[in-house]
Formats: sequence, structure tokens, C-alpha cells
Amino acid sequence: MALQRAFPATIFLNRPGNSLPFQIKDCSEKSLLTLIKIILLKGFLAHDILSNIPDDYKIGFENKKHTYWVMPIETHNPDGLIRHLRSNGFDASQKASSLIKLGKLSAAPQPNELALKNLVYLPVYPAMSRTDRHKLTQLLVSFPD
Repeated sequence: MALQRAFPATIFLNRPGNSLPFQIKDCSEKSLLTLIKIILLKGFLAHDILSNIPDDYKIGFENKKHTYWVMPIETHNPDGLIRHLRSNGFDASQKASSLIKLGKLSAAPQPNELALKNLVYLPVYPAMSRTDRHKLTQLLVSFPD
């Protein structure tokens, strides 16, 4: 991953008493600037894709502070979409996160609530070309969800 190459290998090790804020504090200015550039670039790439796909896929798109460290979309057919994208060269995945959904106490689920089982994580990375973004967008638009 480009980000890991920009930082010393030890920054991503989980060591007791060495939380992420302390690890970031010990990074060089150049490494932190690289991190900021990657976050900004991923945001640009994500908006380039999300602006051109159906609204039904989009989750969190209105969040102005979204870093797009991962780019999940929601679909009624996650297994089918993953197969469709992988067969066309895109390594989409599912359950790539430890997120859990905390519902309201004693409240029935609402129809518009996010169903985590329907999430698919799209591959968006700093070196992604405009051609690949366009191809990914077209695959999402043409998928019969």
C-alpha cells in the first residue's frame, strides 16, 4: 500500500502503550504531508466515482469530513456485485471492516437504515487511473442491482 511505503515500517505495528496518536507524533513532516496528500487524493477519486453512480449505492456521500480511507457502497446483491467487479479486474471485497451497527435500544429497525451485510468495499487507491475509475463507474451503473 502506498501509505505504508511512505511511513517507517514500525509505525503500523501494534505495540502496547504506543497508540496511533503517539506513532503519528513521531513521524517526519514529509511523512505527514504524504498522508495528507493521500487522503485528499482518495477524496478526489471517490467523488469522481460517486458522482457518476446511482444514488442507491451511496452511503456517507454527504459527510463533508469523509476521508474515503475505505469506500463502501450499499447493494442488494453484494455477492453478485463482487463477482461482477472481480471478473472485470477490480478487487472489491466485503466485511473488510470491524464496524458494527448499534441500533436504538428497543426500537424496530427503520427501512432506511444501513444494512452492513449489503456493503461492498470498492478498490480506490492513489495510483488509480481515470480510465480505471471510468471503467469501475460503468460496471456499477450497468450492474442490475
